[in-house]
Amino acid sequence: MARLPTTALTLPIAVTLSLAASPSADAGGKDITVFEPFFPPIQVIQDPPVSPVTPVSPVTDTVTPEGTAFVSSGIRESIALCASIAQREYSVDCLRERIDALARELPETGDYADAKAALEDAADQLSQVVQRNRSVARRPARIEATVNGTPVRTAPLIPVREEAVQDALADAVAILDETETRLLRSGTGSAARQVAYQQMASAVGSNKILLRAT
Repeated sequence: MARLPTTALTLPIAVTLSLAASPSADAGGKDITVFEPFFPPIQVIQDPPVSPVTPVSPVTDTVTPEGTAFVSSGIRESIALCASIAQREYSVDCLRERIDALARELPETGDYADAKAALEDAADQLSQVVQRNRSVARRPARIEATVNGTPVRTAPLIPVREEAVQDALADAVAILDETETRLLRSGTGSAARQVAYQQMASAVGSNKILLRAT
């Protein structure tokens, strides 16, 4: 099946949902453009798809304003992107995939190690939510978008059952609640580290409400 062209429309938000090929599907899958009007920085990607660009992580073993901004913005953008998907069946695994990708950018040791561990645990718990509620009626799909000028293309995302969406989203919010608390409790040591963990926790807490939107 040939890819359907996607075009940019003058709406505040747009993401492209690309269905992953199944063994019985033609290569390339099918593109569906979906719109949800509330997070302006995300725009639709024009065909042909833009290769994803991974920003160089400024995060080092020592806490810095640049490193903290990278993590905090990554958290905010991950939640906002996944909350913007009109097909909410994919939102929880989107959040799992984005948080896991962000955690991979953080060092194993140093000031951000606790943040890495908190994000990894959140991603693991989100994966469990998805597996408990996995849909057999829908195929996995990728999300393509631009976030603050950077192309983003997720790995294939597993949808949850339509009737389980609200419960799965509620579980995701509860996981983010735990992650916010864990980050706040990890902010011990120097004043700079305390500020960094407060900012990262705030990024979680101030954006999780987007997942409650219907």
